[in-house]
Amino acid sequence: MGGRWTVRLLLALALIATTCWAVAAPNSARVEAGLPFLRNYSPRDYAAHAQNWTVVQDHRGVIYVGNNDGVLEFDGERWRLIRTEKRTVVRALAVAPDGRIYVGAMGEIGRLEADARGRMHYVSLLDRLAPSDRDFDDVHHVFVHGDDIYFASYARLIRLRGDEVRSWTPGTAFHRAFMTRDRLFIRERDRGLMELVGDELQRMPGSDVLGEHSVDFVLPWGSGDGLLVGSRDSGLYVSDGGPLQALSSEVNAALRRDLLYSGVQLPDGGYAFGTFQGGVYFLEADARLRGRLDKSRGLQDNTVLAMFVDRQGGLWLALDRGLSRVETDLPLSRFDERSGLNGAVLSLHRHRDVLHAGTAQGVFRLQAGTDARFAAIAGLRGQTFAFLSVGDDLLVGNNDGTFLVRGDLVTQLQRGVTGTTTALLASRVVPGRVYVGLWDGIAILRHEGGQWIDAGRVADIDLTVNSMLEEPDGRLWVGTWNHGVARLRFETDAGGQVHVAEQARYGEADGLPQLHDNYVQDVDDTLLVSTHHGLMRFDAHARRFEPDPRFAGLFGETQRWVVYGVGGRKSQALWLATVDETSGLKEAGLARSTGTGWAWAPQSLSATAGGWIEKVFAEDDGIVWAGGSDGLFRLDARIGSTAAPGFRTLLRRVSTGNDGAPLYDGSGTFAPIDLPFAAHTLRFEFSAPHFDSGDGLVYQTRLDGNDRDWSPWSREDFREYTNLHEGRYGLQVRARNREGTIGTTETFAFRVLPPWYRSPWAYLGYLVAAFLLVQALLRWRLARVRAENQALEHVVAQRTHELRDKNAQLEAARQAAEVARSRAEEANRAKTVFLANMSHELRTPLNAVLGFAQLMDRQPSRSSDDHRHLATILRSGEHLLGLINDVLSLSRIEAGVLVLEVASFDLRALIDNVCELMRVRAEARDLWLHIEVADLPKAVSGDARKLSQILLNLLGNAVKFTSRGGVTLRVRWQDGRAEFEIADTGPGIAAHELGQLFEPFVQTETGRAAKEGTGLGLALSRDMARLMGGDIVVRSEPGHGATFTLSLALAESSDGIVSSERGDRRRVRALEPGQPIRRILVVDDIDDNRTLLCGLIEAVGYEVRQAASGEEALTMWRDWRPDLIWLDKRMPGMDGTEVARRIRDEERRLGRDRVAILALSASALEHQRAEILASGCDDFLSKPFREGMIFAKMADYLAVRYLYDHDAPPAIDTPTLAAPDPIQLAQLPANWLVAMRQSLAAGDLQGALNGVAAIEVDHAELAVQLRALLAAYRLDELDTLLANVSSGATSA
Repeated sequence: MGGRWTVRLLLALALIATTCWAVAAPNSARVEAGLPFLRNYSPRDYAAHAQNWTVVQDHRGVIYVGNNDGVLEFDGERWRLIRTEKRTVVRALAVAPDGRIYVGAMGEIGRLEADARGRMHYVSLLDRLAPSDRDFDDVHHVFVHGDDIYFASYARLIRLRGDEVRSWTPGTAFHRAFMTRDRLFIRERDRGLMELVGDELQRMPGSDVLGEHSVDFVLPWGSGDGLLVGSRDSGLYVSDGGPLQALSSEVNAALRRDLLYSGVQLPDGGYAFGTFQGGVYFLEADARLRGRLDKSRGLQDNTVLAMFVDRQGGLWLALDRGLSRVETDLPLSRFDERSGLNGAVLSLHRHRDVLHAGTAQGVFRLQAGTDARFAAIAGLRGQTFAFLSVGDDLLVGNNDGTFLVRGDLVTQLQRGVTGTTTALLASRVVPGRVYVGLWDGIAILRHEGGQWIDAGRVADIDLTVNSMLEEPDGRLWVGTWNHGVARLRFETDAGGQVHVAEQARYGEADGLPQLHDNYVQDVDDTLLVSTHHGLMRFDAHARRFEPDPRFAGLFGETQRWVVYGVGGRKSQALWLATVDETSGLKEAGLARSTGTGWAWAPQSLSATAGGWIEKVFAEDDGIVWAGGSDGLFRLDARIGSTAAPGFRTLLRRVSTGNDGAPLYDGSGTFAPIDLPFAAHTLRFEFSAPHFDSGDGLVYQTRLDGNDRDWSPWSREDFREYTNLHEGRYGLQVRARNREGTIGTTETFAFRVLPPWYRSPWAYLGYLVAAFLLVQALLRWRLARVRAENQALEHVVAQRTHELRDKNAQLEAARQAAEVARSRAEEANRAKTVFLANMSHELRTPLNAVLGFAQLMDRQPSRSSDDHRHLATILRSGEHLLGLINDVLSLSRIEAGVLVLEVASFDLRALIDNVCELMRVRAEARDLWLHIEVADLPKAVSGDARKLSQILLNLLGNAVKFTSRGGVTLRVRWQDGRAEFEIADTGPGIAAHELGQLFEPFVQTETGRAAKEGTGLGLALSRDMARLMGGDIVVRSEPGHGATFTLSLALAESSDGIVSSERGDRRRVRALEPGQPIRRILVVDDIDDNRTLLCGLIEAVGYEVRQAASGEEALTMWRDWRPDLIWLDKRMPGMDGTEVARRIRDEERRLGRDRVAILALSASALEHQRAEILASGCDDFLSKPFREGMIFAKMADYLAVRYLYDHDAPPAIDTPTLAAPDPIQLAQLPANWLVAMRQSLAAGDLQGALNGVAAIEVDHAELAVQLRALLAAYRLDELDTLLANVSSGATSA
C-alpha cells in the first residue's frame, strides 16, 4: 500500500517542474481527467442479497458491509456472511476504538465478536436495554464517539456508555442522523435538524431554512466549525458557525432531479454525493462540479445508498444492486470506449492545445471538461500511426496514406504503394519539406504558398519506416520495423527531385540486437534508439551501436524491450513502456536520474501493468499519457498526496485436512496450539486488505522448522503442508502489492505432537522390554555358543584350507580372463583400424576407376566399343564394391555397430525396382519371375537400403541356382509387419546343410559347384533382418526347390517419402536454362579425386573451384562464397571435420548465410559417418559415388533443375543381355569349348576373353554376347550354357 503513496513523492523529485505545478493545486488540471479506476462487486461475487446499506473498515483493514442478509466481511480475497440473531436487514455499522464492530439492524442492536477459534459472530445487546426501550424497528445509523455508542432509529436514539443506557424519543418522529466534527445531528419531523448537546437534544440554530425538507447528509465545510448540509428537496446549505444559508451550485438542480441521498468528504477536501437515480457526483472543495460516475461510465447501479472512504483513499459505494470501489485520489485516470475512445491507441499528439489520439479505428479529439470525452474526426478511419503539426495544419499518417486536417475538414495528400504512412517529420534544414515514412520507403511533401505538394517517393529506399530523426547537417536517421536502422543523405537535382546520395544500413553485425522494432528519437539533442535490448546510442568513431551506459543497469541483470518511442526529451526523466521477453512482464514507468545513476520507478503507472502499452507521450506540464490495447491512461504528476499507512497481511483460516474443521477462523488473537500427529494435512488461508484496482497482490510463506527460505511470490492465497514431523513450527506469511510494497508479516505458531509410539512413556517401555529381552537372549546364546565353538573350530580350519586353494585358483582364472579380454579388445581395435584403413585404401582408387569411367561415358564422341568397355569397367567396379561392402557389413554386425537408417519409403516402388533388376537376370537364364503383391500401405517406416540388399540377395540366389522353371516373390503386409516369400524351382537344399546355411563363408554343395560367391550373402541378410526386428527362415527338400521367408517390422508411415539414395536413373545432361549459376567448391587432397568430381560437375554447367587442403578451403570459402562445398573427410593437416566446424563457427559469429557442406569419404563405418555429420556437415556420401547421386544431392540442397538425356542407358545398373544362341555355340570347335570351360573353372577371366577374341572374326555377334556375360561376371550362366552345348554335341 505504501508504495503507491511513495511514488507520488518520487514524482515530485523526478520531475523538476512539478514544484511549481503543486503550488497551483490545479483544479483546472481535472478538465482533461478521465474515468477513475473502478471495481464492481456483484451479488454473485459476495453471495448475498443485492441491496447494501453501509460500509466500514476495521483496524486491520477488513471491510464490513451492512446487507439485507446480514453483515458481509471482505478481506480482499474472500467474502463471509455473518447473520444477526433475528436474521434481519443490517442498515448501520460502526467501528469502536477497541476494534469491535457495532451493528444496527431491524429491531435489534448488537456487535461482532470473535469466538475462541477466531470465528466472527453476532452478539445481541438487546438484553442491555430496558423492555420499554426495545420498541423500535429500523436502526439506520450507529455512531461511536469515544466510549459512547449511539444507535439511531425512527423511534428513539439510544446511547450505551459502559453499563449505562440512555435513550431519547422524538416529539413526532426521528428521521436520519449524522455524526460530523464530533457533533451528533438527527432530524426530527416538523422540528428540523436537532443536535445532541450534553444530554439534551436542541434545535440547531438557523436551521429553519430547511423547513420540512429532508436532510440527507451533514458534512464538514471549510475550516473551523463549518457544515455542509444536503437535502434532496432543496439542495445544498452551508453554515460557518451561524445560520444555514443556501449554497449556490451548478449541481443543485441535478441533485434534486437525481434524488440526492448520501454524501462523504474525500481525502483531498472534495466531496462525493450519491443519488437514487443518477449515480455519484464529485465536487471540488468549493462545491464546483469535478465529475460524475454512473452506469454509462462503468458503475453497475445508479442507486447509491451509502459511501465510505477507506484507509487507502478508495471510495466504497453501497448500492441498491451490489458494491463498488472507486479510486478517487489516484493521479491516474483512463479513457476507453466508455469515453468515446474506440480501438487500441497507437499514437498521441497535441495540436493547438487539443490532444489527438490515433487508434486502430481512426483519429479522436479530446473534448476537455468535467466530463472529458473523445470525439472521432470524420473521414479518418483505420490504423493511425503518426501526427505532425505544421502551423495550424495537422498532418495525419494512417493505413490509407497521408491526410491534412484543418478544423473538421480532412483532405488526403498522399497515397503510397502500400497505402500506409507510419511516420512524419518536418525538416529543420530544408524549409517546407516534410519526410513521410511509409511501410515500404520514404516520400516527400512540400509546403509552398500555403499549399501542400506531393513530391513523390524517394527512389531506392525499401525500408519499413517507423520513426525518423534529422541531424543538423540534414542527414536522416530512420528506425524501421524490419530492417534495423538506416542513415540517409539526400541531394536535390536541378529539377527539384530528391534522391539518395548516401545510404548506410545498420543491423545485427553493427551492434543492434535484431533487425526489427528499432525506434529512433531525439533525447538531449542526440540519437537514442529503443530496441529489444533496451536503449542504445551510436558510437560515431566505431560506427556501431552500443547500449547507452546511463540506462545499462536500469532493470538489473535482465534486458527489456523498450517498446517504440520514449516519453520525454531529456534523459533526466524518461517515461518508458517495457517488456521482459523472458518472463512476459509488461511494465510502464519512469527512468529518472538520481544524481549517481538512473533508477526505474514503475509504481506511478503500476495500474497499467500487464497491458500492452504502444505509446508513451510526456508533456512539458507534467501530464503523461500512456496508450495501448486497454485504452488511454492519463497520469497527472501535479496532484500531490500524503503518505498512506502500510497494509497488513492477515492469516484468515487454519484448518486440518482430516475434517476441514477450522483451528483458527481469521478474527481475534490466536495462541500457539498443539496438533495431534494424526493431523496429516494443514491448510493456511491468508489475505491482505489492499483494495487498489487489479489483481496485483502476491503472497510469500515460510514455515519455520520446515522451510529454509521464503517461497516464491504467488497469487495463491493458501498454502498446504502434509506429513509434518513432530516438532514446533511457525508459519510466516506476507503480501506484496502491485507497486512492490511488502505488507506486515503474520506468524502462526503451533506444535505437532508425536504419535503415541514415539511419546516419552512409549520410549521408557521400549527400554525396559529391550533390557529384559537382551538378558534372556544372552543366557540362551551363551549356552549355544559354548556347544558350537568346538565344532566350528574344526570346520573353520578345514574350510580355511579349502578356501585358500579356491582363492588361488580363482585368482589364476581371473588373471587369465583379464589377459584374454585385453587381447580380445586389442584385436577388436586392430580390426576396426584395419577395416577403416582398408575401406579408405580400397574405396579411394575404386572411386577414381568408377568416377573416371562415368566421366568418359558421358562423352558423346566415344565409339560404341568404348561405351561397352566402359560399361564393363563400371559393372566390374560395382561387383568389387559389393564384395567390399559385404565384408564391412559383416564386420559391423559382429562388432555390434551396424545401425538402422530409418525413414519413410514407398514399399511398392522398392519391390518393383528390385524385381526390375532381377527380371533381367532371370530372362537371361530363360527363367520366369512371378510377383504376387497384396494390398500395401503407401509408405512404411524402415531401412529401405538394407531391405533392398536382403531382397536382392535372396532373389539373386534363387535365380543363380535355378536352371529351369523360375522364381516367385509373394509379398504380404498386415498390422505393421511385412512378409516376403521367395520360392524357386531349383535343386533344393539337403537337410544336413540347412543348419549351417546362415553361417558366414559357408556354401552349399550347389554353391560350391557354381564356383561363385563368398558365402556371406545369407549370413548378412539374416543379421540385417534381425536388426530390423525380423528374421529369415527356409524350407527346402532336394529336388523340390527352396522357399525363403523374410518377415520384418515395417510400420505404416504418414511422413513424406524419402527419395532413394540411388539418385535419378536418368543421365543429367545440363542445368536447366534460366537458373542462377551456382558456385561449387571441391575440397580433396588427392588430385585425381578433385579432377574427377570437378570434371563431372563442370560438364553440366556449375561454376567450380578446387582446394587441395583444409586451410586453402577456408580461405576460398571466405573470399569466393561458394553455394555448396564437396568436402573430403580424410586429409593431411586440417581434416574435413575440422574445416566444417570452423565454417559453422564463423557463420554463427559473423551472421553469414549457411553454406551447404556435403562430405565425401572412402570410409563406410557408421561411427565415422556420425562424426562427420556432428561436425556440421549437412550430408554424407561414401566413395565410390554414382554420378546420379552427386547430382541428386546438389539438387536437394541447391534447388536446381536439370535437363536429362532420356536416351542414355543407366550408368551403373546391369543392362539387359541377350543370351548366346545355343545353335551358334554348337557350331564352334569342340576343343574351343573344352578350353573355354577350363578357363571358367579356373577363374581365368583373361583366358576366357582371349578365347572369345579368337572367334570374333567369324562370329562377331556371338563374341559380343559372350564378352558381355564375362564382363557381368556371369560365369556360372556361361559355364552351364557351354556344358549343355557340349553334352548335346556328345549325344549327337
